[in-house]
Amino acid sequence: MPRPTLRLALLVAVAALPAALVFLGHPFAVVALGLDGVAAVLWTVDLALARSGAAARLSRILPDHVLRGRPFEITLVVENPSPRPIDVRIWDRLPVGFSPRSAAFALRVSAFGRAVTTWRAAADARGDPALLPPAGERCSPLGFATWPLPGAGAAALRVIPDVAPAASFDALLRQRRLAELGVRPARERGEGTEIVSLRPYASGDPYGVIDWKATARMARLVSRERQAERRQTVVLLVDAGRRMAREASGRSRLDRAIEAALLLGHAALRADDRVGLVAFADKPLAVVAPLRTPSQGGALARALYALQPVLREPPYSAIAARVLDRFPRRALVVLFTDVAEPTAIGSLAAPLRFLSRRHLVLCAVFQDPAIAAAMREPPADLGALYSAGAAAELWLERARGLAELRRAGVRVLEAAAAELPVAAVNEYLKIKARRLL
Repeated sequence: MPRPTLRLALLVAVAALPAALVFLGHPFAVVALGLDGVAAVLWTVDLALARSGAAARLSRILPDHVLRGRPFEITLVVENPSPRPIDVRIWDRLPVGFSPRSAAFALRVSAFGRAVTTWRAAADARGDPALLPPAGERCSPLGFATWPLPGAGAAALRVIPDVAPAASFDALLRQRRLAELGVRPARERGEGTEIVSLRPYASGDPYGVIDWKATARMARLVSRERQAERRQTVVLLVDAGRRMAREASGRSRLDRAIEAALLLGHAALRADDRVGLVAFADKPLAVVAPLRTPSQGGALARALYALQPVLREPPYSAIAARVLDRFPRRALVVLFTDVAEPTAIGSLAAPLRFLSRRHLVLCAVFQDPAIAAAMREPPADLGALYSAGAAAELWLERARGLAELRRAGVRVLEAAAAELPVAAVNEYLKIKARRLL
Protein backbone atom coordinates (compact mmCIF):
# COMPACT_ATOMS: atom_id res chain seq x y z
CA MET A 1 0.00 0.00 0.00
CA PRO A 2 1.32 3.48 -0.83
CA ARG A 3 2.10 5.87 2.01
CA PRO A 4 1.38 9.58 1.42
CA THR A 5 4.28 11.98 1.79
CA LEU A 6 4.58 15.54 3.06
CA ARG A 7 4.55 16.74 -0.55
CA LEU A 8 1.08 15.26 -1.03
CA ALA A 9 -0.09 16.91 2.21
CA LEU A 10 1.10 20.29 0.94
CA LEU A 11 -0.66 19.73 -2.39
CA VAL A 12 -3.93 18.90 -0.62
CA ALA A 13 -3.55 21.95 1.64
CA VAL A 14 -3.04 24.27 -1.36
CA ALA A 15 -6.06 22.74 -3.14
CA ALA A 16 -8.22 23.10 0.01
CA LEU A 17 -7.37 26.74 0.68
CA PRO A 18 -9.76 28.29 -1.95
CA ALA A 19 -12.54 25.96 -0.77
CA ALA A 20 -12.33 27.64 2.64
CA LEU A 21 -13.08 30.99 0.95
CA VAL A 22 -16.13 29.87 -1.09
CA PHE A 23 -18.44 31.98 1.10
CA LEU A 24 -16.76 35.11 -0.36
CA GLY A 25 -18.03 34.47 -3.87
CA HIS A 26 -18.48 32.22 -6.87
CA PRO A 27 -14.92 32.69 -8.26
CA PHE A 28 -13.40 30.99 -5.22
CA ALA A 29 -15.60 27.93 -5.81
CA VAL A 30 -14.38 27.68 -9.41
CA VAL A 31 -10.73 27.98 -8.31
CA ALA A 32 -11.24 25.37 -5.58
CA LEU A 33 -12.84 22.96 -8.04
CA GLY A 34 -9.99 23.45 -10.51
CA LEU A 35 -7.26 22.91 -7.94
CA ASP A 36 -8.99 19.80 -6.64
CA GLY A 37 -9.08 18.44 -10.18
CA VAL A 38 -5.38 19.19 -10.73
CA ALA A 39 -4.47 17.49 -7.44
CA ALA A 40 -6.52 14.42 -8.37
CA VAL A 41 -4.88 14.22 -11.81
CA LEU A 42 -1.36 14.57 -10.38
CA TRP A 43 -2.07 11.89 -7.78
CA THR A 44 -3.48 9.51 -10.42
CA VAL A 45 -0.59 10.10 -12.81
CA ASP A 46 1.95 9.65 -10.02
CA LEU A 47 0.41 6.31 -9.00
CA ALA A 48 0.29 5.14 -12.61
CA LEU A 49 3.96 5.97 -13.20
CA ALA A 50 4.98 4.36 -9.92
CA ARG A 51 3.47 0.97 -10.80
CA SER A 52 6.36 0.24 -13.17
CA GLY A 53 8.83 0.16 -10.27
CA ALA A 54 6.84 -2.29 -8.18
CA ALA A 55 9.26 -5.16 -8.89
CA ALA A 56 12.32 -3.39 -7.45
CA ARG A 57 14.36 -5.60 -5.09
CA LEU A 58 16.69 -4.83 -2.18
CA SER A 59 19.28 -7.35 -1.01
CA ARG A 60 22.23 -7.44 1.37
CA ILE A 61 25.49 -9.31 0.74
CA LEU A 62 27.72 -10.34 3.66
CA PRO A 63 31.02 -12.24 3.92
CA ASP A 64 30.86 -15.93 4.79
CA HIS A 65 32.40 -15.09 8.17
CA VAL A 66 33.99 -12.11 9.90
CA LEU A 67 36.60 -11.68 12.61
CA ARG A 68 35.58 -10.35 15.99
CA GLY A 69 36.63 -6.74 16.38
CA ARG A 70 37.70 -6.37 12.74
CA PRO A 71 35.72 -4.09 10.37
CA PHE A 72 33.95 -5.89 7.54
CA GLU A 73 32.07 -4.67 4.49
CA ILE A 74 28.30 -4.85 4.04
CA THR A 75 27.00 -4.48 0.49
CA LEU A 76 23.45 -3.32 -0.29
CA VAL A 77 22.09 -3.85 -3.81
CA VAL A 78 18.91 -2.37 -5.32
CA GLU A 79 17.79 -3.84 -8.64
CA ASN A 80 15.31 -2.01 -10.87
CA PRO A 81 13.77 -4.18 -13.63
CA SER A 82 11.39 -1.39 -14.74
CA PRO A 83 11.80 0.91 -17.80
CA ARG A 84 11.88 4.06 -15.59
CA PRO A 85 14.49 5.19 -13.07
CA ILE A 86 13.43 5.09 -9.43
CA ASP A 87 14.52 6.85 -6.24
CA VAL A 88 14.90 4.75 -3.11
CA ARG A 89 15.83 5.28 0.51
CA ILE A 90 17.28 2.29 2.36
CA TRP A 91 18.15 1.55 5.99
CA ASP A 92 20.31 -1.26 7.27
CA ARG A 93 20.22 -2.24 10.94
CA LEU A 94 22.40 -4.63 12.93
CA PRO A 95 21.66 -6.09 16.39
CA VAL A 96 23.32 -5.19 19.67
CA GLY A 97 26.98 -6.17 19.60
CA PHE A 98 27.91 -4.37 16.39
CA SER A 99 29.33 -0.90 15.93
CA PRO A 100 28.03 1.10 14.22
CA ARG A 101 24.61 -0.51 14.29
CA SER A 102 22.85 1.25 11.38
CA ALA A 103 23.33 3.16 8.16
CA ALA A 104 20.97 5.01 5.77
CA PHE A 105 21.32 5.80 2.05
CA ALA A 106 19.39 7.57 -0.71
CA LEU A 107 19.97 6.15 -4.19
CA ARG A 108 18.74 6.71 -7.72
CA VAL A 109 18.53 3.50 -9.75
CA SER A 110 18.56 3.75 -13.52
CA ALA A 111 16.05 1.96 -15.75
CA PHE A 112 16.81 -1.77 -15.98
CA GLY A 113 19.80 -1.09 -13.73
CA ARG A 114 21.14 -1.69 -10.27
CA ALA A 115 22.67 0.51 -7.59
CA VAL A 116 25.26 -0.72 -5.11
CA THR A 117 26.38 0.91 -1.89
CA THR A 118 28.54 -0.33 0.97
CA TRP A 119 29.20 0.44 4.60
CA ARG A 120 31.47 -1.01 7.28
CA ALA A 121 30.82 -2.33 10.76
CA ALA A 122 32.59 -4.46 13.35
CA ALA A 123 31.30 -7.24 15.60
CA ASP A 124 32.13 -6.95 19.30
CA ALA A 125 31.39 -10.59 20.19
CA ARG A 126 31.76 -14.08 18.72
CA GLY A 127 28.80 -16.22 17.69
CA ASP A 128 25.88 -16.37 15.26
CA PRO A 129 23.95 -13.12 15.83
CA ALA A 130 20.49 -13.06 14.22
CA LEU A 131 20.20 -10.27 11.67
CA LEU A 132 17.22 -8.18 10.68
CA PRO A 133 16.72 -7.82 6.91
CA PRO A 134 17.50 -4.42 5.39
CA ALA A 135 14.52 -2.13 4.83
CA GLY A 136 13.77 0.60 2.33
CA GLU A 137 11.13 2.56 0.51
CA ARG A 138 10.59 3.42 -3.15
CA CYS A 139 9.47 6.95 -3.99
CA SER A 140 6.89 7.72 -6.68
CA PRO A 141 8.13 9.83 -9.64
CA LEU A 142 6.36 13.00 -8.46
CA GLY A 143 7.14 12.33 -4.81
CA PHE A 144 3.54 12.12 -3.55
CA ALA A 145 3.82 8.56 -2.15
CA THR A 146 6.27 5.87 -1.10
CA TRP A 147 6.05 2.08 -1.16
CA PRO A 148 7.89 -0.33 1.17
CA LEU A 149 10.90 -1.94 -0.44
CA PRO A 150 11.35 -5.25 1.40
CA GLY A 151 14.89 -6.49 1.79
CA ALA A 152 16.45 -9.92 1.83
CA GLY A 153 19.78 -11.26 2.97
CA ALA A 154 21.50 -13.69 5.31
CA ALA A 155 19.58 -14.20 8.55
CA ALA A 156 22.78 -14.88 10.55
CA LEU A 157 26.45 -14.06 10.40
CA ARG A 158 29.33 -16.15 11.69
CA VAL A 159 31.62 -14.08 13.90
CA ILE A 160 34.78 -16.05 14.62
CA PRO A 161 37.57 -15.21 17.07
CA ASP A 162 40.27 -12.89 15.80
CA VAL A 163 43.00 -15.08 14.27
CA ALA A 164 45.46 -12.20 13.85
CA PRO A 165 47.72 -13.56 16.66
CA ALA A 166 48.07 -16.85 14.75
CA ALA A 167 48.97 -14.98 11.55
CA SER A 168 51.49 -12.88 13.49
CA PHE A 169 52.90 -16.06 15.01
CA ASP A 170 53.49 -17.54 11.54
CA ALA A 171 55.04 -14.37 10.13
CA LEU A 172 57.39 -13.87 13.08
CA LEU A 173 58.23 -17.58 13.18
CA ARG A 174 59.42 -17.42 9.57
CA GLN A 175 61.60 -14.44 10.41
CA ARG A 176 62.78 -15.88 13.73
CA ARG A 177 61.33 -12.82 15.54
CA LEU A 178 58.88 -14.52 17.89
CA ALA A 179 60.24 -12.46 20.77
CA GLU A 180 58.34 -9.48 19.35
CA LEU A 181 55.09 -11.36 20.09
CA GLY A 182 56.33 -12.20 23.59
CA VAL A 183 57.08 -15.86 22.75
CA ARG A 184 60.37 -17.09 24.19
CA PRO A 185 61.69 -20.20 22.42
CA ALA A 186 63.05 -22.50 25.13
CA ARG A 187 66.50 -24.06 24.82
CA GLU A 188 66.32 -27.82 24.25
CA ARG A 189 67.94 -30.13 26.75
CA GLY A 190 70.71 -32.45 25.72
CA GLU A 191 71.82 -33.63 22.33
CA GLY A 192 70.35 -35.90 19.74
CA THR A 193 67.33 -33.79 18.81
CA GLU A 194 66.10 -34.28 15.28
CA ILE A 195 67.55 -32.04 12.53
CA VAL A 196 64.60 -31.00 10.41
CA SER A 197 66.20 -28.48 8.04
CA LEU A 198 69.09 -26.14 7.28
CA ARG A 199 68.67 -22.38 7.25
CA PRO A 200 70.82 -19.24 7.00
CA TYR A 201 72.64 -18.35 10.20
CA ALA A 202 70.73 -15.82 12.32
CA SER A 203 72.28 -13.43 14.79
CA GLY A 204 72.23 -15.01 18.23
CA ASP A 205 72.42 -18.65 17.08
CA PRO A 206 74.89 -20.64 19.25
CA TYR A 207 77.98 -21.89 17.43
CA GLY A 208 76.91 -25.44 18.22
CA VAL A 209 74.08 -25.31 15.67
CA ILE A 210 76.28 -24.19 12.75
CA ASP A 211 76.61 -26.85 10.06
CA TRP A 212 80.22 -26.37 8.99
CA LYS A 213 80.04 -28.70 5.99
CA ALA A 214 77.07 -26.83 4.55
CA THR A 215 78.80 -23.54 5.43
CA ALA A 216 81.89 -24.53 3.45
CA ARG A 217 79.80 -25.75 0.54
CA MET A 218 77.64 -22.61 0.34
CA ALA A 219 80.34 -20.08 1.36
CA ARG A 220 78.10 -18.58 4.04
CA LEU A 221 77.11 -19.52 7.56
CA VAL A 222 74.37 -22.16 7.72
CA SER A 223 72.59 -23.33 10.88
CA ARG A 224 70.89 -26.63 11.61
CA GLU A 225 67.20 -26.33 12.52
CA ARG A 226 66.54 -28.78 15.32
CA GLN A 227 63.24 -29.93 16.72
CA ALA A 228 62.56 -31.82 19.87
CA GLU A 229 60.44 -34.92 19.98
CA ARG A 230 57.65 -34.61 17.41
CA ARG A 231 54.10 -35.71 16.84
CA GLN A 232 52.83 -35.64 20.35
CA THR A 233 49.21 -35.03 21.30
CA VAL A 234 47.84 -31.85 22.83
CA VAL A 235 44.26 -31.84 24.17
CA LEU A 236 42.70 -28.44 24.86
CA LEU A 237 40.04 -28.41 27.60
CA VAL A 238 37.99 -25.21 27.56
CA ASP A 239 35.76 -24.63 30.58
CA ALA A 240 32.55 -22.85 29.50
CA GLY A 241 30.82 -23.05 32.89
CA ARG A 242 29.54 -20.24 35.07
CA ARG A 243 32.99 -19.18 36.27
CA MET A 244 33.98 -18.22 32.72
CA ALA A 245 31.11 -15.72 32.35
CA ARG A 246 32.92 -13.20 34.56
CA GLU A 247 34.40 -10.32 32.61
CA ALA A 248 38.08 -9.51 32.28
CA SER A 249 38.90 -6.11 30.73
CA GLY A 250 35.41 -5.78 29.28
CA ARG A 251 35.19 -9.29 27.83
CA SER A 252 34.25 -12.64 29.29
CA ARG A 253 36.96 -14.97 30.54
CA LEU A 254 35.64 -17.51 28.05
CA ASP A 255 36.53 -15.15 25.19
CA ARG A 256 40.05 -14.85 26.53
CA ALA A 257 40.35 -18.60 27.04
CA ILE A 258 39.20 -19.32 23.48
CA GLU A 259 41.80 -16.94 22.05
CA ALA A 260 44.49 -18.61 24.15
CA ALA A 261 43.35 -22.10 23.15
CA LEU A 262 43.35 -21.25 19.44
CA LEU A 263 46.81 -19.68 19.55
CA LEU A 264 48.21 -22.61 21.53
CA GLY A 265 46.57 -25.07 19.14
CA HIS A 266 48.06 -23.20 16.18
CA ALA A 267 51.54 -23.26 17.72
CA ALA A 268 51.23 -26.99 18.45
CA LEU A 269 50.12 -27.73 14.88
CA ARG A 270 53.09 -25.73 13.59
CA ALA A 271 55.28 -27.98 15.78
CA ASP A 272 53.73 -31.02 14.05
CA ASP A 273 51.76 -32.14 17.10
CA ARG A 274 48.26 -33.56 17.05
CA VAL A 275 45.73 -31.19 18.59
CA GLY A 276 42.29 -32.09 19.94
CA LEU A 277 39.63 -30.22 21.87
CA VAL A 278 36.94 -30.71 24.50
CA ALA A 279 34.76 -27.72 25.43
CA PHE A 280 32.39 -28.35 28.31
CA ALA A 281 30.04 -26.88 30.88
CA ASP A 282 27.65 -29.21 32.70
CA LYS A 283 28.21 -31.58 29.74
CA PRO A 284 30.57 -31.74 26.75
CA LEU A 285 29.66 -28.98 24.29
CA ALA A 286 32.20 -29.58 21.52
CA VAL A 287 34.71 -32.34 20.84
CA VAL A 288 37.37 -32.33 18.12
CA ALA A 289 39.46 -35.46 17.61
CA PRO A 290 43.23 -34.88 17.72
CA LEU A 291 44.74 -34.51 14.24
CA ARG A 292 47.70 -32.67 12.71
CA THR A 293 46.18 -31.90 9.31
CA PRO A 294 46.41 -28.39 7.80
CA SER A 295 42.65 -27.97 8.28
CA GLN A 296 42.72 -28.78 12.01
CA GLY A 297 43.11 -25.14 13.01
CA GLY A 298 39.91 -24.31 11.15
CA ALA A 299 38.13 -27.21 12.83
CA LEU A 300 39.12 -25.87 16.26
CA ALA A 301 37.89 -22.38 15.36
CA ARG A 302 34.55 -23.70 14.06
CA ALA A 303 34.03 -25.68 17.26
CA LEU A 304 34.67 -22.68 19.48
CA TYR A 305 33.47 -19.59 17.62
CA ALA A 306 29.84 -19.74 18.85
CA LEU A 307 30.57 -21.11 22.33
CA GLN A 308 28.96 -19.05 25.11
CA PRO A 309 29.19 -19.40 28.90
CA VAL A 310 26.64 -21.73 30.49
CA LEU A 311 25.61 -20.61 33.98
CA ARG A 312 26.03 -24.03 35.55
CA GLU A 313 28.78 -25.65 37.56
CA PRO A 314 30.70 -28.28 35.52
CA PRO A 315 31.00 -31.79 37.02
CA TYR A 316 34.80 -31.84 36.76
CA SER A 317 35.17 -35.45 37.92
CA ALA A 318 32.79 -36.70 35.22
CA ILE A 319 34.49 -34.55 32.58
CA ALA A 320 37.91 -35.89 33.61
CA ALA A 321 36.65 -39.47 33.31
CA ARG A 322 35.29 -38.76 29.82
CA VAL A 323 38.56 -37.17 28.73
CA LEU A 324 40.55 -40.13 30.02
CA ASP A 325 38.21 -42.54 28.24
CA ARG A 326 38.34 -40.65 24.93
CA PHE A 327 42.10 -39.93 25.01
CA PRO A 328 43.72 -43.01 26.58
CA ARG A 329 47.24 -42.37 25.22
CA ARG A 330 49.52 -40.00 27.09
CA ALA A 331 49.08 -36.38 26.00
CA LEU A 332 49.53 -32.82 27.16
CA VAL A 333 46.12 -31.81 28.54
CA VAL A 334 45.68 -28.04 28.90
CA LEU A 335 42.70 -26.86 30.95
CA PHE A 336 41.62 -23.22 30.61
CA THR A 337 39.48 -22.26 33.60
CA ASP A 338 39.00 -19.67 36.34
CA VAL A 339 39.63 -20.18 40.05
CA ALA A 340 38.59 -16.82 41.48
CA GLU A 341 36.44 -18.45 44.16
CA PRO A 342 38.38 -20.12 47.02
CA THR A 343 36.32 -23.30 46.68
CA ALA A 344 37.01 -23.54 42.95
CA ILE A 345 40.54 -24.91 43.30
CA GLY A 346 39.39 -27.59 45.73
CA SER A 347 36.86 -28.87 43.20
CA LEU A 348 39.63 -29.18 40.60
CA ALA A 349 42.28 -30.95 42.67
CA ALA A 350 40.87 -34.50 42.61
CA PRO A 351 39.82 -34.55 38.92
CA LEU A 352 43.17 -33.13 37.75
CA ARG A 353 45.08 -35.55 39.98
CA PHE A 354 43.07 -38.33 38.32
CA LEU A 355 44.00 -37.04 34.84
CA SER A 356 47.67 -36.58 35.73
CA ARG A 357 48.08 -40.30 36.38
CA ARG A 358 48.17 -40.81 32.62
CA HIS A 359 48.57 -37.35 31.08
CA LEU A 360 50.73 -34.31 31.63
CA VAL A 361 48.21 -31.72 32.85
CA LEU A 362 48.62 -27.97 32.54
CA CYS A 363 46.01 -25.84 34.30
CA ALA A 364 45.90 -22.29 32.88
CA VAL A 365 44.09 -19.87 35.18
CA PHE A 366 43.45 -16.14 35.23
CA GLN A 367 45.08 -13.81 37.69
CA ASP A 368 42.49 -11.83 39.64
CA PRO A 369 43.06 -8.13 38.83
CA ALA A 370 40.91 -6.96 41.76
CA ILE A 371 43.07 -8.81 44.31
CA ALA A 372 46.27 -7.62 42.65
CA ALA A 373 45.08 -4.00 42.62
CA ALA A 374 43.94 -4.11 46.26
CA MET A 375 47.32 -5.46 47.37
CA ARG A 376 49.36 -3.16 45.14
CA GLU A 377 47.84 0.21 46.10
CA PRO A 378 48.79 1.69 49.51
CA PRO A 379 45.60 1.92 51.63
CA ALA A 380 44.39 5.53 51.77
CA ASP A 381 41.88 5.02 54.57
CA LEU A 382 40.53 2.44 56.99
CA GLY A 383 38.14 0.97 54.40
CA ALA A 384 40.98 0.51 51.91
CA LEU A 385 43.04 -1.17 54.64
CA TYR A 386 40.26 -3.69 55.30
CA SER A 387 39.99 -4.31 51.53
CA ALA A 388 43.74 -4.93 51.31
CA GLY A 389 43.54 -7.36 54.23
CA ALA A 390 40.68 -9.29 52.63
CA ALA A 391 42.56 -9.36 49.32
CA ALA A 392 45.67 -10.71 51.04
CA GLU A 393 43.62 -13.46 52.69
CA LEU A 394 42.07 -14.43 49.36
CA TRP A 395 45.50 -14.41 47.74
CA LEU A 396 46.86 -16.77 50.41
CA GLU A 397 43.92 -19.15 50.00
CA ARG A 398 44.44 -19.13 46.25
CA ALA A 399 48.18 -19.71 46.63
CA ARG A 400 47.57 -22.68 48.94
CA GLY A 401 45.07 -24.17 46.49
CA LEU A 402 47.41 -23.81 43.52
CA ALA A 403 50.22 -25.34 45.56
CA GLU A 404 47.93 -28.31 46.21
CA LEU A 405 47.43 -28.68 42.45
CA ARG A 406 51.18 -28.66 41.92
CA ARG A 407 51.65 -31.33 44.59
CA ALA A 408 49.10 -33.42 42.66
CA GLY A 409 51.45 -33.37 39.65
CA VAL A 410 49.65 -30.59 37.78
CA ARG A 411 51.57 -27.77 36.12
CA VAL A 412 49.93 -24.42 36.87
CA LEU A 413 50.06 -21.32 34.69
CA GLU A 414 48.80 -18.00 36.08
CA ALA A 415 48.53 -15.03 33.74
CA ALA A 416 46.56 -11.83 33.27
CA ALA A 417 43.69 -12.15 30.80
CA ALA A 418 45.39 -10.21 27.99
CA GLU A 419 48.67 -12.12 28.47
CA LEU A 420 47.22 -15.63 28.68
CA PRO A 421 47.56 -16.60 24.95
CA VAL A 422 51.29 -15.85 24.76
CA ALA A 423 51.93 -17.25 28.26
CA ALA A 424 50.25 -20.54 27.27
CA VAL A 425 52.42 -20.82 24.14
CA ASN A 426 55.57 -20.13 26.17
CA GLU A 427 54.65 -22.84 28.67
CA TYR A 428 53.95 -25.29 25.83
CA LEU A 429 57.35 -24.56 24.23
CA LYS A 430 59.03 -25.06 27.60
CA ILE A 431 57.34 -28.44 28.02
CA LYS A 432 58.39 -29.46 24.51
CA ALA A 433 61.98 -28.36 25.00
CA ARG A 434 62.30 -30.26 28.28
CA ARG A 435 60.69 -33.36 26.76
CA LEU A 436 58.33 -33.72 29.69
CA LEU A 437 55.92 -35.78 27.61
